[in-house]
Amino acid sequence: MYSGTTTWYRPTDRTQNMDNRRRSAEGQPPCKAQACAIQACLKRTGYEEGRCAAAVEALYTCCAQFYEREGRDARSVCCPAPDVVAARRQEVDK
Repeated sequence: MYSGTTTWYRPTDRTQNMDNRRRSAEGQPPCKAQACAIQACLKRTGYEEGRCAAAVEALYTCCAQFYEREGRDARSVCCPAPDVVAARRQEVDK
């Protein structure tokens, strides 16, 4: 019977434990500093993406290192999917 309420996705305990294990020493998700640097840059530059290319590249570099270290099944809320990161790295290396 439909009660009219919305059911939100809730990660399993296993998923939460995996995410917690992968947090940095400061208790932050991997690559959070780089993701926040992008947001700060966008805000500072009036959301001119081109002026934040170095910050974006730093995030992709961090995420690539994260996936190399933790494996392709690893997840961070701050990183795109491993395939996206790999494609971006190949594009930059051309």
